[in-house]
Amino acid sequence: MALNQEITSLTEIKAFKTSWTVKAKIVHTWRNLPTFGGETLDMVLADESGTLIHASIRKQQIQKFFKYIKTGEWKTFENFTLAKAFGKYRATDHTYKMSFMNNTIIKSCPSVSNEWYFNFQNFEDILNDQALNESFLIDVIGQVVNVGEIKIHEIKNKPTKKLEIELRNTIDERLSCTLWERYADTMWNAFENKGDEKLICLIRLAKISTFNSQRSIANAYDMSLLEINPKYPEVEEFVANLPNDDLPLTLLPKESKVGRKKDYYDSFPRKTISELGEATEVGKCKIMCTINTIDTEFPWYYFQCLKCTKTADLIPKKENEIVKKGKKPTFNCRYCNEDTHKVVPRYKLVVGVMDNTGDTKCMLFDNNAFQIIGLSANDLLEGNWSEV
Repeated sequence: MALNQEITSLTEIKAFKTSWTVKAKIVHTWRNLPTFGGETLDMVLADESGTLIHASIRKQQIQKFFKYIKTGEWKTFENFTLAKAFGKYRATDHTYKMSFMNNTIIKSCPSVSNEWYFNFQNFEDILNDQALNESFLIDVIGQVVNVGEIKIHEIKNKPTKKLEIELRNTIDERLSCTLWERYADTMWNAFENKGDEKLICLIRLAKISTFNSQRSIANAYDMSLLEINPKYPEVEEFVANLPNDDLPLTLLPKESKVGRKKDYYDSFPRKTISELGEATEVGKCKIMCTINTIDTEFPWYYFQCLKCTKTADLIPKKENEIVKKGKKPTFNCRYCNEDTHKVVPRYKLVVGVMDNTGDTKCMLFDNNAFQIIGLSANDLLEGNWSEV
C-alpha cells in the first residue's frame, strides 16, 4: 500500500496512469439502475478548488466500497482509472470520468471546507439555446411560484407521475420545471405543508430540455438531487435578494377531471373477482367491489424518506438505552445511505375486497388510502412513530 502519496488536484489528473491520489468531498451520490443491467453507485466529487468530477463504482464493487461513501464527507482516493467523459446527461464538465478499481483505496481525512460546491446557472443562460450545452447537467435554484397538479402518464407501459412547476429568480425571470415520480411527490408534499413559508427549490444535476423551441428543466432520472428550503449560505443569499413583493404561491388551474377519469377507466375492461383469479396473462382491468376487511397481519404504513421518497427503516433503540423525552426516532435510508429524522409515514393498506363472485386482497398506497380514510397516516399515528 502506498504511503504519503502526493495529493493531486482534480484539474491535473490525466488518463495515462492510475496511481493518482486526490482529496475530495463527496457532494452527491445516486444509484444508477439501468433497465438492462450495469448497476453502478455514482457520485460527484469536489476538491478544495471547486473542481468537480463524476466517479462511478461498478456493481461488483459496490459492497466493498459502499460503507466508505458518505455524502458530505472528505476522503482521499488512491488508484483509479480515468476515461474520457462523453454522451448526454454529463454530471460535470470535467474532461474525464473516474472509475474505481479493486485496488482503489478510500481513506477518511479532516474536513477541508464546509462548501457544497454548487454551480448555479442563471435563468437567462438556461433559456438561451446558444449559451448552455444540453449534454451537461446543471445546478438550479429558484422560488416556486406556480404548482400544477400531479398527472399520470403511461411511459413504457408504466404509470408515471409528472408535476409541472414554475420557478422565478431574484430578478423575477421565470423558468418552467418538470418533476417526475419521487421528485414530483417531494415537491407536492412540500407544497401541501409549506404554511406561510416561501418554497425555495434547489436542484443539483437538472437537465435542460427543449420542446417547441422553448427551454425548460427537469430532473435527470435518479441522478438529480432535489432539496426544498435547504440551509445553505447560497440559499439564504438567494432569499435575501428576492423581490420584496410577497408574491403568493399559486396552484395552476386544474383541468376538469370528470371526463378524463371516465376516459381512463373506460380504457380498461371490467372483470369480476373470479375472472381476475382465472387470468393467465399480465394486464390491467377494473373491478367493482366492496372493501370488507383490513388485513392487520401486515403493517398498514411505512416510513418515507423526505429527501429521496424511498422507504426508510426505523433504527431500534439500543438495549437499556434511555431515550430523552421529545427525542425524535432515527431512521436509516438505504437509498441515501444515511441516518435521518426527516421521514413521513405513508399508507400501505392490505384490504380484503369482495363482489358477488368471490373475494381477494388488494394493496392501497398513500393517495388511494387517503381518499377512502380522509386522514393522512401521519394524522392517525399522532406522532407515535415508534409503534410500528
